[in-house]
Amino acid sequence: MTAENRLFESLVHRIKMSIHTNVPCRVVRYYPDTWEADLEVLLKQVVKSGASFKYPMILRAPVLEHVGALLVGDVVFCGVSERALDNLQRVPFDPEFSRTHDLKDCVVIGKWKGV
Repeated sequence: MTAENRLFESLVHRIKMSIHTNVPCRVVRYYPDTWEADLEVLLKQVVKSGASFKYPMILRAPVLEHVGALLVGDVVFCGVSERALDNLQRVPFDPEFSRTHDLKDCVVIGKWKGV
C-alpha cells in the first residue's frame, strides 16, 4: 500500500469514527416527568495509539414513548439524529445549529431485554 493510500484510509477511518448513528447506553438517571434519561455510552473511543476513553455522559436524552419507563441500570439503544434536535417541532424546521451526528442529539429508541 502506498503512503497516499495509507493516508487516505486513515482519513476515511477517522471520519467514520466521528459519525455517530446508533449506540448502546446504560441508564444512569431517569426523569419520568419529562421522559428523559442521563446515559453512559457503553462503547469506548479508541485512538490511534490504542488507548481507550469513555465518551462524555449524555444528559437528558429524550425517551420515545413506546420504550416505557426506565430503571437505573437498564441497557438501552439510542439513535443519533442527523441534525441538531434543539428546535424540534411538529412542522419542518431549520435546525439552526451545524451539529451533525452528535451524541447531544441522541434519542432512546429501545430497551434491551436480558442484558
